[in-house]
Amino acid sequence: MKVGYFGPFNLKHDRSRVIIKGLKNGVEVIKCNAQSTSRLLRYIKILERQRKLDYDVIILGARGNYYGQPLVPLMGAITKKPLVFDAVFTLYETQVVDR
Repeated sequence: MKVGYFGPFNLKHDRSRVIIKGLKNGVEVIKCNAQSTSRLLRYIKILERQRKLDYDVIILGARGNYYGQPLVPLMGAITKKPLVFDAVFTLYETQVVDR
């Protein structure tokens, strides 16, 4: 099985590192990372890069200030593959509860 781990995740961040390490026990992990100061540019880079990769399942990795929710329906519609979203914080928690 091949898992595509997508997002602007930081490999030094404990959460991403632990998830990837755990998946490597019997699963091939294909990392697709995108970094940019523009959130829209990050999304575009991820969507472009995912077309060139071969994987069975998608995991959208998290990062502290990463709003991955908009990518969920896009990735699901474009790839037609099972998708797992690592929702550390929801947009509601970030925008409402934290204030």
